[in-house]
Amino acid sequence: MDEADEELLNKLVKTFNENRHINWIDLHNVRIIKYGGTLHLDCHLTVPWYLNVHQAHDEIDALASLVKKEFGESVELFVHNDGCLDFSCKICTLQDCKVRKHAFEKKIEWTLQNISSNNKHKL
Repeated sequence: MDEADEELLNKLVKTFNENRHINWIDLHNVRIIKYGGTLHLDCHLTVPWYLNVHQAHDEIDALASLVKKEFGESVELFVHNDGCLDFSCKICTLQDCKVRKHAFEKKIEWTLQNISSNNKHKL
């Protein structure tokens, strides 16, 4: 039976937290599979809902570049883009958001447990 590569997963979480972009409101449903020297990474990235398709794709490209910088070119990255929802405001650190519906309350640090969940983060 396969076992999780805890060292790899912890490095991934640390990399995401240390290089988090302001538009990366939430990261969840992260799945990583290693086949030999190739990593397959699948995740959901929540960004502000009002970004156009090109801007949202730029955020995915930034995430992909970060992963490839840290883990090498043998990474296949599949990112599902989610737009933020009203409950996202409480965890969103974007200060100049013109459509904010709720005050910011708390930044959620990503952990292996909470980014692996298939639930969007909320307070």
